[in-house]
Amino acid sequence: MIGFGQEIENKKIVLGGSSSFSFQNSFENDNFNASSNFLIDGSVGFRLSNYFLVGGRLSFVSLQSNSISNKTILLGPFLRGYLNDAYFFLGYDIGGNTELSGSVFVNPSVTSSVKTGFGYQIFLNESVSLNPSITYFNNKYKQIHPYYYQTGILFGFGFELHL
Repeated sequence: MIGFGQEIENKKIVLGGSSSFSFQNSFENDNFNASSNFLIDGSVGFRLSNYFLVGGRLSFVSLQSNSISNKTILLGPFLRGYLNDAYFFLGYDIGGNTELSGSVFVNPSVTSSVKTGFGYQIFLNESVSLNPSITYFNNKYKQIHPYYYQTGILFGFGFELHL
């Protein structure tokens, strides 16, 4: 039965996965610019109480912007605060690019990402929820250029197992 306001007091571990996509077109100085950002991630979290969860996330980000293309794997912690089935989250990820030449990374360097946003849990049963979310992100891609960054909003959808 799909439900809202499910009781989760006895559920301590949360396993999840999600994906998000953004696309943008703009004109600057008579030049057309297009960019897209695709994110897929997996996470594991531990409930400190009914109101807080801490965890870790492994993410894959693909960026395409005009002639620039980048694929990055990120790893980092996150924190969630709950108000019934609604939640607010904050996370920081760090990682590097995935482009290989033989067994060596091309232009190896650190990429960082800060994410914050909110979501809502729609429980399908006691242990499974679907989670629509809106995420504000700031990604820095030092392997592209020391000052290259991308900021935007992602609309995403995820699922979680509450164990």
